[in-house]
Amino acid sequence: MNSAQFKIKQAFKTIFGIVVVFVLGMLLLVWGGPHQASNKMMSEAFWANKLVNAPVYDIVVVGDSRVYRGINPQIIEQQFKSKVRCFNFGFSSAGLDTILLNEACKKLKSSGMKTLLIGVSVNSFYPHALKNQHFKEWQHKPKKELWIKRHLYPHLSQLSSYALSDLYHLGTNNQYYEFFKPQSGFVYSCKLPIDTNSAIQPYRQYFERTQCSDIAVNLFMNKLAQMKLQGYHIVLLRVPASYTMWNMEDEFSGDVINVLEIKTSQLGINWIQTTPSKHTYDGSHLIDKSTNQFSQYVAKELICNLSK
Repeated sequence: MNSAQFKIKQAFKTIFGIVVVFVLGMLLLVWGGPHQASNKMMSEAFWANKLVNAPVYDIVVVGDSRVYRGINPQIIEQQFKSKVRCFNFGFSSAGLDTILLNEACKKLKSSGMKTLLIGVSVNSFYPHALKNQHFKEWQHKPKKELWIKRHLYPHLSQLSSYALSDLYHLGTNNQYYEFFKPQSGFVYSCKLPIDTNSAIQPYRQYFERTQCSDIAVNLFMNKLAQMKLQGYHIVLLRVPASYTMWNMEDEFSGDVINVLEIKTSQLGINWIQTTPSKHTYDGSHLIDKSTNQFSQYVAKELICNLSK
């Protein structure tokens, strides 16, 4: 072997060694590295699973991000003595319109409890929420795409790419993380560092330039009355946010939640009584560790309500 061939052989060995180290390093990062703050592939699988309309559930929870981040169906199921299936059909900035409520009802068994647990937020009756852009975005995706995201993405989620920002935020303890539960429609979430006022100003600015829709509130009432006649058991609740957030919402909305509570009671529809919480990470959403405790409370109240 001459010197030129020897150099070429050594170069190939060096390149091969670099490739092996790189591949092993990537595998170590993917399977043994720090948990991603928010895995995009699991997020896609999570939302795709919401659009499956198999009528297999006894209880369906519906509402906005406070609902899908705040009420854990698995905790509710555990509180019932008999076997009960529960699903969280919450979407970001969801408006409580007829389309969303109809889709939620499609997940309920035709017999049995037929219970719709509706998380009522003031924001659900404002113009932006009533567009239901997040829900419609997923509703209109092709069925093949939804199938792939539901069935394949959970198994491939470890391959979801890391961003340098993930490692940076992990090192500085400054991150927003989400643990997706596609089978139940629930997300454990938290934002570090916790700032219970971070959502206040954006909401205030929005409320100052728009108005709560009286038409949407009346349509919601009419839809509840219709569903009750159709044999659905309806229970309403206001998912906790901070004291500051609730006070601001009531101020700008004309106390719409209390008005709704009075009017729905005339229809024979009950509310689970809730109070503002000190345990939010932004003033609007419950800290992940608080959601199980709140879900236990909701389940117990729901059991009492259904036994009446």
